[in-house]
Formats: sequence, C-alpha cells, structure tokens
Amino acid sequence: MPTVGASTALTVALLLAGCSTSPGADGARHASSTTRSHAGHSHRAHSNHTHPAKPSPTASPKPTGSRLRPKGPVSRGWRVYDVVDGDTVKVTRGQRELTLRLIGIDTPEVVDPFAPVECYGPAASANAHRRLDGRRVRLEFDRSQGRLDKYGRTLAYLWVVRDGGPWLYNQAAVHQGFAKEYTYDTPYAWRSSFLRAQSSARRHRRGLWSPRTCDGNTTQPAHAAGETGGAGTGSGRCAPGYSPCLPVVADLDCADIGHPVTVTGADQYGLDSDGNGIGCESS
Repeated sequence: MPTVGASTALTVALLLAGCSTSPGADGARHASSTTRSHAGHSHRAHSNHTHPAKPSPTASPKPTGSRLRPKGPVSRGWRVYDVVDGDTVKVTRGQRELTLRLIGIDTPEVVDPFAPVECYGPAASANAHRRLDGRRVRLEFDRSQGRLDKYGRTLAYLWVVRDGGPWLYNQAAVHQGFAKEYTYDTPYAWRSSFLRAQSSARRHRRGLWSPRTCDGNTTQPAHAAGETGGAGTGSGRCAPGYSPCLPVVADLDCADIGHPVTVTGADQYGLDSDGNGIGCESS
C-alpha cells in the first residue's frame, strides 16, 4: 500500500509539471499549430526539392535517318513492282496501280529516247532496283505539291517498310549521291532535309559528286565519264559496284581505303556493313 501511494503521488506530480508553462511555451504551441495547418503545403515544397525533375524532351538523343516520320498524309499497303529509273517507280495495291514521280529528287536520265544516257544514270537506276524491287512501301503525299504532275504521275515520297522502321528513299538517294535535290516550283515539306543531305553528299564526294564519276555534272553522257552500268569509272581497273573507284584486288577493307565509298552494286569487299549504301562510313 505505501508503494501504491508513492506511485500515485509521482504520477500527479508529473501531470502538474506538464500543465505548467514556461515563458516560451505559447510561442512554441503557436508554431506547432501553424506547421500542422500548412502541412500539405510544406510537403509539396519539400517534394519539389527532393525528387528529380522529369527529363525534358530536348534531353533525348537526336533523331537519326531511320527515325524520321512522315509529315503529310500517308497511304499504306503498296508494293513496288517496277523501277523506271532512279526517281520514277510503279507501285501496286490489290488491283490498283500507280506510277510515282518522287518528290524532291532528280536522277540522271536513262530512259529518254531522245537523249543520251546521262552520267551516273545507270548507277542511280541500279540503286533504285536494289533498294526498291518488290519492297513493301508507304506513300506520303504533300499538299504543297498537289497529287499529280503534268504527266499524270502521282507525286509522293516513298517510305520503304523494314523491321527497323520505315526509311525515306527520296532522302537516302540524295544523301548517298544517287540523286540531286530538286524543287520543281513550290518548296516542299522535306526540302530543308534534302538540301542538308545533298550538302553532305557533295562534301564527301559521294556518288555523282565524285570527280571519278561526274563531279556533279550529270548532263554529260555516261560513256564520256567512263560509266558502264553503274560500275564506277568502268575503266577495267576499278572494282564494279563502288564509287569512287576501288582497285581490283583479292581483298580490301576500310582500313586500306580510308574514306567513305558509295556502294552501287554487289558489295564484293563487304564494306557496307549496315546495308545503307555507304561503305566505310567511320573511316
């Protein structure tokens, strides 16, 4: 019993001590109350400082050619069934057939009955056959160009369907030196991209820009430049299927060459590892 009494006395003493106030007690209670009343606001402010911000879109890697996307209306389900030349192809879907004049590019002439075959024309046509024959494609239209040219051909950009994503043939032909950028009348949607592709081809002397082929002058006849069927200079000392000229040897690799080359035919030296028409790109 005396123990219980002592315990009770101690408890009462503690309660009385808790009820007593010090000179700063009211201020402390006010501060505590204020903090609780703004608890949500304080948490949000704290969150903004402790959680990393979401990455902005500009932090993403720059798009590559294979990640381009159409800018205009697209028609799907087509297949290339004939290549007329480097800038004109025929496509089919079911019972429907279209002849396409590809927007924004011009390749040397090979089929005009009233004009000689132009420099690098055979190579441009061979490239179109290699890249397009039998391929599934999508057509992109450009409202600024209309739907038909004066010959009744459908004006379009040609997207080739592949596992890694569709790629734009028009731009690739310019970038690899098989075609020149061409603005018929009104600037088209992809013009800036095609001009950049042409600047790259000229700077690296790819394809028709090489001094060993046309040096940019495609109006000269193909035989004047020594071109035969897209085999480069055709002099007999050049391996067929490359531009600029590569020697005919048992084996050749990029370390021996030291510069990019355009693959216009069979890649006998295996220089075009990614199949984009340009060999030794990192040289």
